[in-house]
Amino acid sequence: RGSTLQVMGIVNDANGEWAIVGGTGKLSMARGTVKFTTVQSSPNIESYKKIDIHAFYTTQPTV
Repeated sequence: RGSTLQVMGIVNDANGEWAIVGGTGKLSMARGTVKFTTVQSSPNIESYKKIDIHAFYTTQPTV
């Protein structure tokens, strides 16, 4: 709830992998990978990707 993942990599490739380099909220210390494949694409209009997320994170102690 309210947590995000931060990824880094090349967006224009049809298939590939992005690195998970952090996030916010409960996922602030996340690390991992996102593998993706394009399942439908129209030039300059829209693109649909299938993503497979593998993330590891540790929770921060609450004060």
